[in-house]
Amino acid sequence: MCSQNEKFKLVGSTNLANLCFHTFAATTKASYRTHRASYLQFCSRMGYPHFPGQFAHLCQYAAFLARSLNPSSILNYLNIIGLLHKGFNVPNPLVDNWSLQSLLMGIKQVKGEPPSHKLPITPDILMRIHSMLNMHFSFDASFWAICLVSFFGMLRKSHLLASSLGLWRPLST
Repeated sequence: MCSQNEKFKLVGSTNLANLCFHTFAATTKASYRTHRASYLQFCSRMGYPHFPGQFAHLCQYAAFLARSLNPSSILNYLNIIGLLHKGFNVPNPLVDNWSLQSLLMGIKQVKGEPPSHKLPITPDILMRIHSMLNMHFSFDASFWAICLVSFFGMLRKSHLLASSLGLWRPLST
């Protein structure tokens, strides 16, 4: 995570900083902001230093997260700690941390991992969409083509749509 602007200034390349800014997708950056804010808030409330992460504090943070998150989400929240450390060229406290790995296995055993089922688009739903479209209009025909590609390609809506209107960037000609 290219967070060291000082290094970029030494190189003297704004292009380098711009390219590094685009390392992660907008949705990933938004998730990382949430994860970072959670970690910093936890450290502040507990009176722990934010950086560098200490093994015991990381285990306490994981246990804290286990109160409201499923095990896979806890891993995502912990990932930001590793990225922060990597960004400052400091050893990642998550690597080879047997205590933390054991705790995460225990959390997974206790909480389990709920299945993540998404509701499918059925042929019936697809036909209802088709009945509402006028194939004489190019927009409707294009939309129908996207629906068919999505259906037969088994794509998720996140592969086709922006997560919010603010992230949508139409092509300008």
